[in-house]
Amino acid sequence: MELKYEDLVGAPRQTMERVLEFLGEPWDEDVLCHHEVVSGSRDSARFPANIEATQPVQRSAVGRWRDEMSDEDKRIFKDLAGPLLVELGYETGDDW
Repeated sequence: MELKYEDLVGAPRQTMERVLEFLGEPWDEDVLCHHEVVSGSRDSARFPANIEATQPVQRSAVGRWRDEMSDEDKRIFKDLAGPLLVELGYETGDDW
């Protein structure tokens, strides 16, 4: 199954329903509230490198690389991933 983060933040319920159906799992409303789960494996103090996993999915992360990557990193990224980004529909050509 292919899943885009943009689909998840844009339509979380529909996207997660599709994921659970694909996995053969029943729908559970709690999947929309994953960030409210209290668990030792979700303790942001113990796992500071993965703080995003303890927060709701955020639309602000979509396309964040455009603002946060240096021009040199963008050039390298384009050289390595450019054709795949076009193939997956994230870009429409080589002019980004």
